Formats: sequence, structure tokens, C-alpha cells
Amino acid sequence: MFENVFLTAPQSVELLNMPGAFLGPIASFLGMIFNFCFNLVQSITGDTLTLGLAIILITLIVKVLMFPLAIKSQKSMAGMRSVQPELKKIQDKYKGNNDPEAKRKMSTEVSELYRKNNVNPLSGCLPMLVQLPILFALFQVLQRTHIYVTDLGDIYTQIAMYLSALPQDYFTQLGSVLAPTINDLVSSTDTVAYGLANMENFVVILSNIYPDQWNAIREITTQTSIDPQLWATVVNSVEYVPAGLSAANAPDAGWLNSLITQKSNMETFFGINLIRNSGVALPGIIIPILSGITTFFTTKLTSAATVAADEKAQSQQKMMLYVMPAMMVFFAVTLPAGLGLYWTAGNVFQLIQQVILNKYFTKAKPKEA
Repeated sequence: MFENVFLTAPQSVELLNMPGAFLGPIASFLGMIFNFCFNLVQSITGDTLTLGLAIILITLIVKVLMFPLAIKSQKSMAGMRSVQPELKKIQDKYKGNNDPEAKRKMSTEVSELYRKNNVNPLSGCLPMLVQLPILFALFQVLQRTHIYVTDLGDIYTQIAMYLSALPQDYFTQLGSVLAPTINDLVSSTDTVAYGLANMENFVVILSNIYPDQWNAIREITTQTSIDPQLWATVVNSVEYVPAGLSAANAPDAGWLNSLITQKSNMETFFGINLIRNSGVALPGIIIPILSGITTFFTTKLTSAATVAADEKAQSQQKMMLYVMPAMMVFFAVTLPAGLGLYWTAGNVFQLIQQVILNKYFTKAKPKEA
């Protein structure tokens, strides 16, 4: 259940869930970088393609920061390749022998082989383990761009303030427009206060609505003006008032429409709304398709540089070559398109990085012999 309220705040669900104690600091740090990327792109391109280009830029920055770990991982895999012939000899020596003593001897010989060649089979996993918290934290940032990107947050706050000052009848109409999104965010038995009663909830709701709902909001707001007294109450009641707003000067519908247009231009990337799920229709489906294709080639190139310990591992590698792209397509369809763009851009940078590292370590191999 939801309530359209102005001045009273019933017990209600808080819609803004921030990352926890572990991911929170990482997300805050990445959020600062992302806000910098957004502002940098905006200073060059204006409001056009801003969010999409900022996502690509922060993807590149993260890849550069993670490059030393990628080198360490590649070096580990190169070391594993160098001992592969000797490792296979040991495995063949004890193949089919299930005696516990034989298994112990094989384990000892393998450990000695790794020690003599200064190879740690687990060191290649460390970079991936380090990257996982960063990846999860960045997902949190991209799912809450209005929190971490100052300009977007200001726009959503201003829109929420304006809509909170609509006359009651029109605010009720607005509630009908927002109802599908609210029902997606909470259980049908929960109460959600928004408007002046809870501005943070209102911003979260607005950040999750679809383009057709924004069009309905435009239609509603062109039919009336906001209540000047209620606007003054809104301005005086909220904790943060974006620059340029005052209780004495109530804006009009033209001002609101310009904000919605500005927001749309920032969040749209070649016709794709990056804060909404990609879906299976054009043009949104383009991002999941690109995500799947780039994941396939990234997995294929990475597998070529990875040593499979036995036939079972080789079979698993081949399976992952097709399973991973399918999973990425599914995730990209169901998650906000901005996350799919991040994954696709990351794959492209990963391909370039992997080609460079493969060439380097291939050339370095004769020198190590």
C-alpha cells in the first residue's frame, strides 16, 4: 500500500538502501571518482551522452588501477605454462593409482616442482579476489547514480520538490502514475510515504520510473501550477536545497520540463536509457547482445592464456566459453543498462589488455628459458 502525503509522515518503508560497512567505503571512493568522470565529460559534451561516457571513463580508470594485478596474474599463468610439461609427466606417472601413498607422493612432487620454479598456482586467483569487492561496489554506484553524481542528484531533488508542491488533486493523479514503480519497489502490504513527508523516498521512486511515466508527469504538470505557499513549505522543510531555488519564487511547469529533458539527455546513451533495465526490445537489447559477444571473445582469449591442469579442467574451460556469455546476456537484460554498458566497456578494455599481455609474455618466454 502507498500513500500520497504532504505534511504528515506515517510509519513507512525507507527505500534508500545504501551499501553496508564493507562495501560502503569502497562505493563512496568509487562514487567520488565517478562524479569526477561525470563532471569532466559534462564539461566537454554538455548534457548529451554524459552518463554513458562517464561509465566508459570510470571503467577505463578501474582497468588502469587494476593493471598491476593483471600483470601479476598473467605472470603466474606464464609460470604455470612453463612447468606444464613436467607437471604432466608427474600426473601421468601416478595416473590411475588411487593408493593414498601414491597420491601423497604425487602431491609432494608437484609442490617441489612449483617450489623449484618459484610458481604459485593460487597467485593468479588473488587479483580476481581483489577485484570482486571493487566490482560489487561499482555496481552499487551505478545503481544509485543520483546519490553519487551531484548534478543528477540535484536534478532529481528539484523535480521531487516541485512535484511535492502540486495541489492535492494533481498530486493524487501523480500517485496513480507512480503506483506501478512503488509496487515494484516494496511489498503490497508496506506503506511508502513520499512527497514532503519523505523526500528521499520520493527521489528513489522518481529514479526508478520509466519514460512513459515521465511523459505522464509532464501532462499532469502542464495542467496546473504549483501552490506557492506549499512550495515555500517544501523549500523550508527539506535538508538540502539545490542552488538557485528559494521559497519566495515558485518555478513553473516550463522549468520542470527543462529539468526532465536535461535529465533524460544525461541518462540516455544513443537512445538507450541507462538507469532502466535493458529489456529485450530495441534499442535496449543492443547492450546485452554486445555484452554477450564481448564476453565470449574475452573468455576465449583469457582461456588461451590459462593452463588447464587436466582434461576435466579443459572441459570446464570450454563450457565456460559459452556459459559466461549467456549469463552476461541474461544479467544485462534484467539489470539497468548502465551496468551492461560498464560490463561491455570493461570487456573491450580487457581484450586490448589481454592482447598486449599475451604478446609481452610470449616474447619474454625465450628469455626466461
